[in-house]
Amino acid sequence: MLTLTMKKLNLTLLFCLLSMLIFAQDKLYTTNKKVINAQVIEIGKKEVKYRIYNGSINLDLTIDRDDLNLIILKNGTEYEIKHNIRHDRPFGVSVNALGPTMNILGSISFDYFIIPQLNLEAGLNGIDYYSGIKLFPVGHKKYRKLSPYIGATFCYCPEFNGGYTDYSGYIPLGIQYISKFGLSASAELAGVIDKDNYMPPFFIGFRIGYHFSR
Repeated sequence: MLTLTMKKLNLTLLFCLLSMLIFAQDKLYTTNKKVINAQVIEIGKKEVKYRIYNGSINLDLTIDRDDLNLIILKNGTEYEIKHNIRHDRPFGVSVNALGPTMNILGSISFDYFIIPQLNLEAGLNGIDYYSGIKLFPVGHKKYRKLSPYIGATFCYCPEFNGGYTDYSGYIPLGIQYISKFGLSASAELAGVIDKDNYMPPFFIGFRIGYHFSR
């Protein structure tokens, strides 16, 4: 009797174990805080292929790696997905000291990464206005929070209080840092092209700001 009971117990445990193995699934954790329970078929360089069991139908789907934070396979293996901070947080707002306006008032600027290597910026301080472009040669690298850049900015100062309209070019060479939380800071040294030679040939600028996630 005891032997029969032990056999039934062993069969029950075996059945439970097989059920866990059969129905255990991989987990895909997305950047928007969702969890996908599925069978991972392939982890590629740009996308992940997975299979969802929907009753009698199996659905094979794909998802971009940039939309995932973590993959945990049913055997316990974990794959942390590395992200590009300039891709994930493309839009920024900054408060600038000195910089393109080339005066002590500083300015407020808005910028956007079209791609991690290319950034558009526009700013103002109520008197001066500017817009420009920046190139980040290594901005595409994963987890590259710190990146050098070079840019070209056109500055416009309209006539104010009987003064005169001024145009100038501002060519910055700098370095930018964006944390995983979106806080950003940069420092730059720039060459200045001024039509009236009123401004110094070189100028500096500093920024602190925040970059928003998609």
